[in-house]
Amino acid sequence: MQTSFLKFPPLKPAKYTSFFVYKSLGPKNAEYVAFSTKGKSLARMTAYPEMQLNHFTDLDSDLFHQSLYIDSLIVTQHGKKIGTKMLNIAEKESRLFGCGGNIHLVSSDCYFPSNPPHIFYRKNGFKSIDEKVNALIDKHIKHHTDFKLNELHYTYMTRFPQDKAKIIAMAKKNSEFGKNKSGIKYKFEKLIKKLFHNNVD
Repeated sequence: MQTSFLKFPPLKPAKYTSFFVYKSLGPKNAEYVAFSTKGKSLARMTAYPEMQLNHFTDLDSDLFHQSLYIDSLIVTQHGKKIGTKMLNIAEKESRLFGCGGNIHLVSSDCYFPSNPPHIFYRKNGFKSIDEKVNALIDKHIKHHTDFKLNELHYTYMTRFPQDKAKIIAMAKKNSEFGKNKSGIKYKFEKLIKKLFHNNVD
């Protein structure tokens, strides 16, 4: 039998919306459902704590650590920071579950092959255990480009409180660089460089 209660009532109003989050406790996991003040479903997340192999040397020397696994996160309205707030709720719940704020998930491109959620998670402080994958995601953030078909599939990603802010700041800087470099001036400079190099060759 599941028990449901108002876990986060209501969140501080954002620029575009405010919403309530109900938490349902099941036998194996917890479910979090976000509703607008008018009762419209905005997001749904399921998560549960588990032991994870320590892939990172910058953590303590223990072979395993506790982390909250986000099994699914579905957001029905994008561009309103709802997904980001759900991740922050997951971090708070991670602490309550004794996981120290650690959260992890598997980012998949099965629904949107050219625009998978990898970039969203990276901008919210997540990293892959594979630095090459991190570099690839950062490259797409920097140049505002879509992923190629089958470029990334399932990517195991983690977020630790101690390095979350650093990753978010880096992703923001990359994103702003991409915006600055996407204007007419940059395209003109790129064309001049291309013509110049062609002449040299």
